[in-house]
Amino acid sequence: MSSQIDIAIEQIEEKIAELEKVRDTLVEMFDPPDSLRRRLLAAKRTPNPAVDIPAVESRPPEMRVTNLFGSGNGHGHGHDIGKSTRKDEVAQFIRERGGSAKRSVIIAGTGIPKGTVAYVLNDKTRFVGRHGLWRNVEHNKDSAGASAE
Repeated sequence: MSSQIDIAIEQIEEKIAELEKVRDTLVEMFDPPDSLRRRLLAAKRTPNPAVDIPAVESRPPEMRVTNLFGSGNGHGHGHDIGKSTRKDEVAQFIRERGGSAKRSVIIAGTGIPKGTVAYVLNDKTRFVGRHGLWRNVEHNKDSAGASAE
């Protein structure tokens, strides 16, 4: 049950982020240059770039999306041997970003559909989510001394 709640919270956070983007776009387009909202928007973007902001050049190579019909369950089957699964792709993406990433960043950075990402992150043997950030379980073992469940 808690994994369903985690997924619901992540989806709400994604919607909030989408609405904030729309608000920010409207502020940029229609607010006067000296408005408080525009100054707050500029201030919000300048300090300390967050780890989870995807850069266009950091997108994974297109060849990584070769497992379109694979099981995605993280276990090799006859036709999946040698190919990465969606879980492997997400785990690698998280590792490449310092060990944690928001769900929305994983979706944007990997190009994997959000429903698939939700399914993948639901594997508690491989991923753990806390405070809006997702980590690989092996990363969590290193920092906490035990896997999180």
